[in-house]
Amino acid sequence: MIKFGKRLLFACLILYSCLILFIEYTQGQSVVRNYVSDIEGKLPFYGVNTTLSTIFLVLTAYNFGLVFFKMDLKAKSQRRMALFVLTQIFVFLLLAFDDRFRLHESIRTYLDVSDSLLHVLIALLEMVVFIYCKQINWPLAKRDYYLITGGFLFVVMFMIDRYGSSTGFMRLSFEDITKFWSVVFLFLYSFQFLKSFEKRSIDM
Repeated sequence: MIKFGKRLLFACLILYSCLILFIEYTQGQSVVRNYVSDIEGKLPFYGVNTTLSTIFLVLTAYNFGLVFFKMDLKAKSQRRMALFVLTQIFVFLLLAFDDRFRLHESIRTYLDVSDSLLHVLIALLEMVVFIYCKQINWPLAKRDYYLITGGFLFVVMFMIDRYGSSTGFMRLSFEDITKFWSVVFLFLYSFQFLKSFEKRSIDM
């Protein structure tokens, strides 16, 4: 059932991505911006990409929340795990809030700094937490591939946003599609993390 769900998710992702690319290719950036821009607008499905990515970010935080409430917080062996899980809940809720309410743009306006500062700080925080909490496994577990893929796509999105021409060919579609795929892979990482945690709890 889970495999079928993942296949259906990827099939919908591919169909959705092709549709966004087709819209920009045939009608231009000004039209596709309606669907990959921020949430408020008059057209049907305006900002659908932001809506979907926000939902998946919240669901990712929710998965980690389930892990936290299933943990034995009295056990010393799980203190680092608890820190890791709480950090993930905070980070993904923050990213969802940023996606919905454009927090990074407010930071740029009021602090006069780059709007990418928030995402860079979050990336640095995640690197420190993953290393400290020993969540980088070798050999790689299945969930780690989801994490690596999601992180890679996030970097690609960041590079397109930071260095790509604002009027570049298919730039807007590629930026938002890579962002959305990144979010979905991170959601799958959190889901696999939850399933692995539940399996270890049963085995114990």
